[in-house]
Amino acid sequence: MAHFLHDNKAEEIEMQDVFDIRVGSIVNQLLFGYGFDRDNLGEFRELKGMISRQIKEFSHPFAVVMLILYRDSLFAFFDRQIEAHEKDIDYSVEDSNDYVEAFLKEKKRRELLGDTQSFSSFSDMQLRNMCFDLWIAGMESTSNTLSWGVVYLLNYPEVQTKIHEEMDREIGSKRIITMSDKNILPYTNAVINEIQRMANLLPMNLPHETRRAVKIDKWNIPAHTGIIAQI
Repeated sequence: MAHFLHDNKAEEIEMQDVFDIRVGSIVNQLLFGYGFDRDNLGEFRELKGMISRQIKEFSHPFAVVMLILYRDSLFAFFDRQIEAHEKDIDYSVEDSNDYVEAFLKEKKRRELLGDTQSFSSFSDMQLRNMCFDLWIAGMESTSNTLSWGVVYLLNYPEVQTKIHEEMDREIGSKRIITMSDKNILPYTNAVINEIQRMANLLPMNLPHETRRAVKIDKWNIPAHTGIIAQI
């Protein structure tokens, strides 16, 4: 991303798109072992489009039907990746390159042990759903957090200065930041928490169901009605 910003320093940049590609690459690298670059950027655009349309349709009256259609499109992509892994996987190697490979190896291990009780949870459907959850939950929320972070830091340069001072003091410029540095960066952590508190990361909640009949204002909502609270 640093190279991209340097190459385009004289132009107006849409940071949301930059973050989307980088976060999408990390999620895809975790799941399937490869990220996105200029050669396969079209694949990312297709996935991102499906995810964006799915989130947009949350408020649609026929949201359930629409979400199933988009989910099936994503599942088709996941199935292609899983099938490719099944063809190339080497079960004799203990270490795994990505999540799907690790899942398939654990599935095979339990199958060989005859562990039928826990083996059932390592199904193809479970793997597809895990890929779906990680792509949906990991993509939008992370990218939006980064974008809002840039917006707030641009509007509060004094906060940006304090973060820079803390990182210079605790980390320096000779190494990259790691998760183990979290406890020595209290101000940076506080800023991240405040950004997530203030920002509109996602405009809607997850689907729920009423356990009993309720009345909100003048509207009667029967029991077992699917609802999505807008937040």
